[in-house]
Amino acid sequence: MTKSAAIEALEVALVVVTLGLASKAWHEAIAGAALALVATGAIVLVLHGYLLKIPDV
Repeated sequence: MTKSAAIEALEVALVVVTLGLASKAWHEAIAGAALALVATGAIVLVLHGYLLKIPDV
């Protein structure tokens, strides 16, 4: 479950950077991607025990 959350965070960061670079907003794109990665990582760390109890489908 943790791996899928990490992949999802990477996907969000990629989308944020792509959209930001397309609109010529480099700083906002990089800051948004970093914030998405940090926020998702923090949520996964906090909910790690609970996420392990959820069965994979």
